[in-house]
Amino acid sequence: MGLAAGIVGIIVSLAIQMLTTGTTSAMFQATASVWKSWTAPEMYLMYFVPLWVGVFMAAIYQYTDKKQKVFRKGWIFGFMIWLLAGFPGTLMTYSSFAIPNELVGIWMCSGLLQYMAMGWVIAKMKP
Repeated sequence: MGLAAGIVGIIVSLAIQMLTTGTTSAMFQATASVWKSWTAPEMYLMYFVPLWVGVFMAAIYQYTDKKQKVFRKGWIFGFMIWLLAGFPGTLMTYSSFAIPNELVGIWMCSGLLQYMAMGWVIAKMKP
């Protein structure tokens, strides 16, 4: 269940990357000194993170009261996890790195959609 949610998280992330490439490529080029090369092995860790998060989200979800409407569909659960983990992480990026605000905004929205989709998958698999 958690791995399935993580895979969905990766798919959402890749889809948003493809949709925003036209906007973000110039930003990445303008700040090239900040980024590692895509060929660096550690860059692939960013695809491992949604799997890790999915497993933990699934573990946490089993302790929620599914009778409560707020948790039944998983979207709100995903939003709450994003508020606890995704939003603060992106806020830290915004506050500590000299990267375009638009890029941080895209990452914030991407993370929100990713966590909400993962929450939905977990709720669907664990009635």
